[in-house]
Amino acid sequence: MNMKWKEFTVTKCRPAIYAIFLIFSFAAAYAQSNYREESAKIFDSNAVAIIQVDLAQEHLDYILNIANAESDSLFPARLIFKNDVIAGDTLEPVGFRLRGNTSRYAQKKSFKLDLNEYVRGQKLYGLEKLNVNGEHNDPAIMRSRLCWDLFNQSGVPAARTAYAALYINGQYYGLYVIVEHYDENFILDRFGNNDGNFYKCLYPAPLTWLGPDQDAYKQMRNSRDRAYELEINEEIDDYSDLVSFIGFLNNTSDADFARAIEERFNVRAFLKYLAVNTLLGSWDDYWYLQNNYYLYHNTVSGKFEFIPYDYDNTYGIDFVGGDWGTRDIYNFGHPSEPRPLVTRVLNIPAYRNLYSFYLKEVLNGAFTLAAHEPKFNQWQTLAGPWVQGDTYYPRDYGFSYSDWQQALDVAWGRHVEYGIRPFIQTRHASAMQQLQEGPLPAEIIAVEWSPQNPAPGQDVLVTCQVDDNGATPPRVDLLYSVGGGPSVLAAMYDDGLHLDGGAQDGLWAGRIFGQAPDKSVEFYLRVQGTAGAWSIYPDTAPFQKITLVSPRPAATFPLVINEFMAQNFRTITDPADDDYDDWVEIYNAADTSVSLAGMFLTDNLDNTTKWQFPDTTMPGKSFLLIWADNEAGQGPLHTNFALSVNGESVGLYAPTALGNFSIDSLRFGPQKPDTSYGRTPDGGNTWVSFSTPTPGAPNVPVGVSDHNVAQQNLPTAFRLHEIWPNPAKTAANMRIEINHQGAYEITLFDILGRQVRQQRFRLAQFGMQNIVLPISGLSPGVYFVRVQAAGHLQQAKLLVID
Repeated sequence: MNMKWKEFTVTKCRPAIYAIFLIFSFAAAYAQSNYREESAKIFDSNAVAIIQVDLAQEHLDYILNIANAESDSLFPARLIFKNDVIAGDTLEPVGFRLRGNTSRYAQKKSFKLDLNEYVRGQKLYGLEKLNVNGEHNDPAIMRSRLCWDLFNQSGVPAARTAYAALYINGQYYGLYVIVEHYDENFILDRFGNNDGNFYKCLYPAPLTWLGPDQDAYKQMRNSRDRAYELEINEEIDDYSDLVSFIGFLNNTSDADFARAIEERFNVRAFLKYLAVNTLLGSWDDYWYLQNNYYLYHNTVSGKFEFIPYDYDNTYGIDFVGGDWGTRDIYNFGHPSEPRPLVTRVLNIPAYRNLYSFYLKEVLNGAFTLAAHEPKFNQWQTLAGPWVQGDTYYPRDYGFSYSDWQQALDVAWGRHVEYGIRPFIQTRHASAMQQLQEGPLPAEIIAVEWSPQNPAPGQDVLVTCQVDDNGATPPRVDLLYSVGGGPSVLAAMYDDGLHLDGGAQDGLWAGRIFGQAPDKSVEFYLRVQGTAGAWSIYPDTAPFQKITLVSPRPAATFPLVINEFMAQNFRTITDPADDDYDDWVEIYNAADTSVSLAGMFLTDNLDNTTKWQFPDTTMPGKSFLLIWADNEAGQGPLHTNFALSVNGESVGLYAPTALGNFSIDSLRFGPQKPDTSYGRTPDGGNTWVSFSTPTPGAPNVPVGVSDHNVAQQNLPTAFRLHEIWPNPAKTAANMRIEINHQGAYEITLFDILGRQVRQQRFRLAQFGMQNIVLPISGLSPGVYFVRVQAAGHLQQAKLLVID
């Protein structure tokens, strides 16, 4: 085949609880945005994609020079991408560099494309980065794809892949596997939020206790990165959550660990991952090599999530001297080094049995030859012509095209100890023989409470059913808190004497005693079954519990959504990254201050806890600007969603402890570029479109009602050109073009919308003039400068620094 770029054309109820829960929660998160739909055009393709990268030859020489193997230096390049769905999209410039660990020293190297390194917001069908992997260890060029596919089939959040033929400066570099990059878009898509800490964990990352000092966990593993590398919220660089979690893993008693691990960690998803990983023979992992995984601190559940990473050393590839086809499925890890996460979880019999359950589930489903054969046939058909012309394929180990043709069935030798089909057969038979089953964790089902909305002083009866097949009755606890206070432990009964039906009939009941007026109540349940593990309901507890009472009316909060913009092209830039991002303005209509701690903002009125405000207080008659940019890691006032220019909803909701009721919300239609939608006057009931938006400042009546047929023409009394210097320290000037003689007013507002300076003066001379701004004595921070004259208003941002 000619490899020139221009010539290519292109069963039982109980086990079902575990399976359905994992798959449903995983799939539900995918509906958060169109990221998956867009990126599917890359990863769901039925052809080998073509990637053309063009860059300066001296930059390519630098990247390929073995002396620079550890460098992560990015170089500008042009990318052209095409497959059977994408006709040939060009992005320029993009960043191009080496990636990987040992592959940096290989002849067939792996690369990373950073699509928005030079052009902010530039994406390729939702992707900001793309991994282009050489798979130089694998004669089949298939193992990692099989692994990622198996994880996704099994409901484990994991990357997606596709084949691609890589051309650099017109030269064919071979058949590659493109792998989805883990970033804030991936996390939002899989978990429905992305403002928690996200750690990339590479060797040595055993999760062992190094003491309470955060810096001990920030040690560099090489010249490029840390063993625990923070990849979301990296600017804040706060490792306290990881240190707390590692301390819990290593320093908690067995009883307390069993009782609280599900409150801190998604144990069941981890056990599903562990089962798949063990069957794949993936030794380059956490359990054996303290390597290759991510941890995400989910801000909805409060739990850490475990995410798999890097899967070329699988299906019988070995560099450490083990037979991974027959490896003990219960002692898969390193024989002498500590791995507290696996060890402590599997030491609890119920979790070991649940791990066995997942092993059996995968062995009877996705990890069979029959399940693999369609992928073998499809992928070999796709890859064959491109492998035949891949001159880089043999450079590292001497692989031949004949070796590739036989790779499914023949062990090539050296580090390739199995063909893929023999590995599956051996691993399947060995694991089935080793499998040991037993009682699973008890589960809480059918939770009810009455009355649903108790009056002050009225008791609440809480009932549930427990699914547990142990020989002895389980322990069931009811934990509730009043007004955000400490939890109260109340007993649950199944003795027929506490409104729980008959004795030992599986229906449990407990009582929450009546509370005084204006007291909110939250509760959750936990159960410990025969096999030792504790389960909780709801699974987000104690981070988010069931709220019984919402006693305070919304009128307690004099807050409104006052103005917002869903298509910001040039109105105002986000000071965190200078992007023109969507924004929402909150107004405190009261004369006194209001705390926003625990409140929520959302663009989905069916998800009223989507983004939580930080512990922020708004002074009376002030404005607060929130950046709706889907980049929560940029700071406390950045949300995990962006507004839709085509129209949607926006809502402000009370804390969950107070019932999470609606304080203010609205639905809006399609929006115009650089036009805000807001109330007039501030806090009023009339909504209009503002051609001159006022983010973080009072709304002015220059808006045009949606009911008008055409926009009104704004006066042109003056034009604000620039503020300089900006940032400024002690003095700043404003260049303004004067077309109107008369009174002018300049007002400065801080980021909370508070007026901090104002000056009035008359101008009689036309043309360009410099005005000195009154910034002396201002504290460092972001300010908005508003200029008004003859009914005309313009606004600009000013950054004051030390």
